[in-house]
Amino acid sequence: MTSEMQSPVALILCGGGSRGALEVGFYRALRELGLPLDFIIGSSIGALNGAFIAGGMPPDDLAALWRGFRREHGIRWNLRWLLGPRRRPGLFALDPLRDLLRRTLPATRFENLAVPFSIVTTDLQSGKAEQSLAYFNQNPLPYRAPTIGECTPNRTRAMQT
Repeated sequence: MTSEMQSPVALILCGGGSRGALEVGFYRALRELGLPLDFIIGSSIGALNGAFIAGGMPPDDLAALWRGFRREHGIRWNLRWLLGPRRRPGLFALDPLRDLLRRTLPATRFENLAVPFSIVTTDLQSGKAEQSLAYFNQNPLPYRAPTIGECTPNRTRAMQT
């Protein structure tokens, strides 16, 4: 590597609800410094911010989007997950967030976003990280969460619900 070559910059965004506001401020600072983003990885609220950033949304627009966000726009508890049968769709009903992504993302596939983007997911029952990137890359955005099962170190099977 020569001194003229710049190391790639990856933006890694965490989960944690209100931490998403901090991520927007950090993104704004990176833009002000003129640092190019070569890759974005996110989980939970970080995945939402990451999708918007990878889609090219400016920091001020992202801040305005979250300032206008209300409880009714967000996730709701999915009682079927708590009370339902063995195969559950997820802990939260995400339809309002899916609608937000449909309205605001410029691309309908990960590979069409301005910056390469990946999501980190976790199996709520086992607590293990799951490999879902193949699912996310092969299905249009916004997507329904896949059902992940039969995970071993050598094999992960993802199925669309």
